[in-house]
Amino acid sequence: MFTQSIWLLPAFLSFSTPVVAEPGDVTETESPGSSGEYRDLFPPYIINAIPPSGQPGSRGIPSDEAMILYEMVFRSYPSHTWFQLEHELVERQENPELVMDLLSLRPGGTVADIGCGSGFFTSAFAKLVGPTGRVFAIDIQQKAVEYLWNRLQQNPDLNPYDNITLKVSKVDDCMLDESSLDTGLLSHADFYMFPGLLDEGRAMLESLFRAFKVGGHLVIVQFLGLDPNTNGDNIVRNVESVGFKNETAIFVREQNVWYGVFSKPPRVAAP
Repeated sequence: MFTQSIWLLPAFLSFSTPVVAEPGDVTETESPGSSGEYRDLFPPYIINAIPPSGQPGSRGIPSDEAMILYEMVFRSYPSHTWFQLEHELVERQENPELVMDLLSLRPGGTVADIGCGSGFFTSAFAKLVGPTGRVFAIDIQQKAVEYLWNRLQQNPDLNPYDNITLKVSKVDDCMLDESSLDTGLLSHADFYMFPGLLDEGRAMLESLFRAFKVGGHLVIVQFLGLDPNTNGDNIVRNVESVGFKNETAIFVREQNVWYGVFSKPPRVAAP
């Protein structure tokens, strides 16, 4: 989501039991859940502009309404306001606890919030990896990085260990050092869900592959949209084409949302 404010699309999920797929399989479910372990890491809603509605048990509003709201919000509000709205929309659109389950962060790790936007996940990452860990919050939009920097300055409790580094990336380069990441989150970036990759999209994935340590894990969360040419198979094919290996795939048919976990395998020596 090179910045969620542009690329994040609605996906409203409820909470039940965690769902896991074996490598190479796709688990389909209507309500992916989470362990509940991470619930306290996420703050209350920033504002109450968007009341809950939709199906019983849903945490968000119906997708068609949300897409209209998205257009209204991001065309009409100044940047500081729509970043706040984005922060709330992430809570409603995604199942953040399930995302955290898939990431499986540990103290001392190095994690990247790729396309951090307003930084919804950034602070949770920082608290989980702790004082010996490190978080990179990166986005292609300068104003997104500036907004998050201001939030962290105004709210020191969001970065209690002073372990968050902010970076402005390029559309074809994550701007992270080689073999520096244990874990990363990339959500709703869109470019990898079509049958082929543009040159800049391939270059971005290649830069991410270089940035991960061997054995590191990239979690991708993607709303697949209305185009019949977008699907999870495309995501797997495109991401694996630069060297990653798909380990887990979860598809939520009702919300048209795909979750995947990819690993960086060891380099295989040429025969």
